[in-house]
Amino acid sequence: MRITPFQKFVSISVLLVLLLGAVAFGFVAISGRVLRFGTFRQSIRERIEVLEGKQEEARKLSLIFREHRSEFDRMKKSFIDPQSPIGFVEQIEALGRATGNSVSFLVDEGKSDARSFLFNVEVKGTRENIVRMVRALEVFPYSLAFEEIRFRASGQDGGASREKKEAGNLDAITASLRVFALENKSR
Repeated sequence: MRITPFQKFVSISVLLVLLLGAVAFGFVAISGRVLRFGTFRQSIRERIEVLEGKQEEARKLSLIFREHRSEFDRMKKSFIDPQSPIGFVEQIEALGRATGNSVSFLVDEGKSDARSFLFNVEVKGTRENIVRMVRALEVFPYSLAFEEIRFRASGQDGGASREKKEAGNLDAITASLRVFALENKSR
């Protein structure tokens, strides 16, 4: 069987159309990938720029931290550790002993939270010693605030003599003392 020139023309034309279609499809597929890659590359560049900005900011903060480390450490010590407030309690008890007072503590867990502790503190001693302790607490190296203070003069409990009551000596002070905790931002 012999192939006529017309059959050759038709078969070559069909092959060329199929080949042209395959090339066009390949071109569209490749150009779509190139466009997606360009968009992906641009988003990567933007993320790199953001990260470089954050890295520069971190470098500057690191320099500031190194320059002022002693100040940061001093400020950090003015807050109690929320995981271990025992150190603060021990320091208050030592201050009470140093000023000649007895100190008792109770944590008000209902009014304490992650940022602060509320302690109900009772200090017993002479008026002069209690005043010395309150003055020492005012300059105590912790971030604290007195929320409520009640003085109880000796004799209000019925056990002191009339002379002692008239002298105005204080028997006890009860205070609600809010102490601020160091927040941990790394969580």
